[in-house]
Amino acid sequence: MNNTIYIKNMVCPRCISAVSQILVGLNIDYKAVKLGEVELVSILNESEKKSLSKKLRNAGFSLIDDRKSQLIEQMKTLVVEKVHHSNQETDFKWADIVTGELNLDYKYLSSLFSSVESITFEQYIINRED
Repeated sequence: MNNTIYIKNMVCPRCISAVSQILVGLNIDYKAVKLGEVELVSILNESEKKSLSKKLRNAGFSLIDDRKSQLIEQMKTLVVEKVHHSNQETDFKWADIVTGELNLDYKYLSSLFSSVESITFEQYIINRED
């Protein structure tokens, strides 16, 4: 049973705070909120999911239901975390980072990203580094 939901457009600590406040306001119990995802205590029923989706949209976020979109958002979140929220050196291979975190082949992930986002993953990284 997977109690993780994925949320689009979370890019900073304020986003984590905003999503946490929405969850508290809706009395939805959660274990952790981090960029792009929330680990819930239990699976949401349809009514809870609908209410959460509406509140998230009003705050500029959205729930991600399909697996491919979740993977792309996870890739984007990795870039945001490594480029903007990490004190680590940036001397690493993105392919290794993405493959290690998502446990999928980099060629598949890169191709998926390009097909949906209309830019390459590498170009997305360059744009975020500027």
